Amino acid sequence: MPMHLLMWSGAKTDSTANEAAPAVADNVITRSANPNNYLMPWDGTILAGFALNDTITRARYVYPSMRNLGLPEIFPVTALAEPSADFQIFRPGWQGPKFRRTEELGAESSNGASTVDTIHIGALIGDQMVPLPAGKRFTVSGTAAQTLVANAWTSAAIALDNVLPFGRYAVIGMAATCNDGIAARLIFPNALGYRPGVQVGETNIITDYQQSGRYGEWGEWGRFEQTSPPQLEVLGGTAGAETPRVYLDLVALDEAR
Repeated sequence: MPMHLLMWSGAKTDSTANEAAPAVADNVITRSANPNNYLMPWDGTILAGFALNDTITRARYVYPSMRNLGLPEIFPVTALAEPSADFQIFRPGWQGPKFRRTEELGAESSNGASTVDTIHIGALIGDQMVPLPAGKRFTVSGTAAQTLVANAWTSAAIALDNVLPFGRYAVIGMAATCNDGIAARLIFPNALGYRPGVQVGETNIITDYQQSGRYGEWGEWGRFEQTSPPQLEVLGGTAGAETPRVYLDLVALDEAR
């Protein structure tokens, strides 16, 4: 399994330290009996992550094998309710924190204001880097009209701006923008066991200035036929109809050159 984006999203109480964030229902990795934790199906690595809340002070991942060593801090964090300005990405890469199969993975945050609001925490996980394939590299863009649901994933087909030539393509990076969106990930039609993704920016001007995971930084994400591009899933911060835009870094495989 190359990579998968997990999300915690929901209510954060006022002035609380190390409060567990609610795990978002996921169609690939199940939650444990504790609704704040995911039950990890394999050994893996936290490649990147983020924590978003307008009064946040700290955030961390929680799982048993790191309790005696020191729970992994998510740093830097972003003091915004939604990604409506420059935001920060935690990006240790393939040398990042390791977790073990059957462990419960959770996330916690702290804030310092006397308000009740929403926390969003992401973790991009993977078990091994898939090497980049040979071929011509380029970037395409498209849109995926959908109705967002707060603190939940919704999906829609991607309509590319330009029709791709016949053949197969490998995705080696991604960026996405969506008003009122928090995160986005891809659903590959021939590989339903993982959904890699990124944090979104609200506009083309407000996006990840580090370009995390673009242009092969984290290896290959997945493959698709020209007639069946991946779907786009978006986690909503606020409910409503939106048209997210996605940018896919691709490699044209042998038959598509």
